[in-house]
Amino acid sequence: MKSIFNLCITGLVMLFLGITQAKAQCADGSTSNNVAFDTTISFPSGLTSMQVKFPKFNPEEGMLTCMRMCITVGGVIDTLAFENRDVGAWQTFNVGFGRTDLLMGPGIVGVLMSNFNRNYNFNLAPDDGNPKSGPDFAQITNDTILGSQMCTIISTEADLNQFYSGMPNDSVTYNYTITGGITFSSSPNVNMTMLTSGFVRIAFQYCTCPSASLPFNARYFNAKKTDAAKAQLSWTGFDDHNDYYYEAQVSTNGRDFTALDKVAKNPTNANYQLPFTATQGGTYYFRLRQVYANGYVRFSPIRQVDLEKSTFSKFSFLPNPSSGNIGIKFANIITAPLQIIVYNVQGQTLINKKLKVNDLSYLQVGNLSQPGVYWVKVIDETTGEFGVQQLIIK
Repeated sequence: MKSIFNLCITGLVMLFLGITQAKAQCADGSTSNNVAFDTTISFPSGLTSMQVKFPKFNPEEGMLTCMRMCITVGGVIDTLAFENRDVGAWQTFNVGFGRTDLLMGPGIVGVLMSNFNRNYNFNLAPDDGNPKSGPDFAQITNDTILGSQMCTIISTEADLNQFYSGMPNDSVTYNYTITGGITFSSSPNVNMTMLTSGFVRIAFQYCTCPSASLPFNARYFNAKKTDAAKAQLSWTGFDDHNDYYYEAQVSTNGRDFTALDKVAKNPTNANYQLPFTATQGGTYYFRLRQVYANGYVRFSPIRQVDLEKSTFSKFSFLPNPSSGNIGIKFANIITAPLQIIVYNVQGQTLINKKLKVNDLSYLQVGNLSQPGVYWVKVIDETTGEFGVQQLIIK
């Protein structure tokens, strides 16, 4: 009885290829452009998961109208050889080769998955004593198997926001996972050799419109430290006939930004100011996001300020998501009067009222009947400190 099994998985090659697709119309009537990435990355044999990174889009170069990503997975049977070593009987050998590849990350709902499977069957005569030849030997070489192409396209402004760069050389990260392998059944008296390799083609593409479509209507954006835990954001705007609003954003790492507050454009006063209070000590990064009614988005340069922790009370909403009621609960009693402002994603104020926190019980603020995403701003009228949280009405 003799059995030999050699298995070698070669490096997986990832190719980022451009995709041809219909070009959309830009806000100024021009045709959108495509920005694709052609890059080759190899990683060692046996690796079943890794992170894949693509450059984020530089907002100074224009606006995003879509992001498109496709993956196609393939495998290659470089060599598959069976030789029957049973002298007195015919033998049947079965081999199954399969793999599933998963890509997860920004813009992908769930996962992008591509897979393939192929079965091989060999019916071999008894051993004739001549190695690697005759009716007792069978071999397959260079057999390529391609899985189906899987794609995702996102085009909503809210989803595309995560692909804008906040800092130089910023990137968007995806998690890539490989599962599967080889199954076979055979007689104990067999010589088998199997060499396989694999590849996945990933096409990542931005659809863009030129920055000339609409201007960024803010100048002299600055963030200045005004106290140990406070900063003042300021900028100068200039009005035009377009409908837009400003959204101040904050980050603690300079890459992942969240909304701080929304400010509607003011045609009568071009000077904007927005205070900020730190909830913990450290370095804070600020930028402005200007959002137009047609979905056009622009970003300001990033400003950096070092701040200490504030004593402003933490608060939360109950429930959140809510069916319409807005209830708020504080972590500690606040003797100063508070101003509660509720506004929608367009920056329009829907509720503006004052209250005092005399105990730590649940406080009813108001009611909203329209489902959607809202922002609630709580201001300490004595110190000027404030906090902003998101509320979802379902």
